[in-house]
Amino acid sequence: MRGQVIARTYTVAGAAKRLQLHPETIAQAVNQKLLPSFVDPENTQRIPAAEIEAVATSEARYTVL
Repeated sequence: MRGQVIARTYTVAGAAKRLQLHPETIAQAVNQKLLPSFVDPENTQRIPAAEIEAVATSEARYTVL
């Protein structure tokens, strides 16, 4: 199960790398509820991969971050 969750999510650092943004930018977007996230059992904040891919393919969503 853990592997499935990791495969379908990004950490803040991973999302930043995927979107070519600073990790603080992603953290702020999460705090402002622009990106949904959850904390996994190991206390790591994770963002659904589908959300990050949607941002990566939408200029409108990307510029909001």
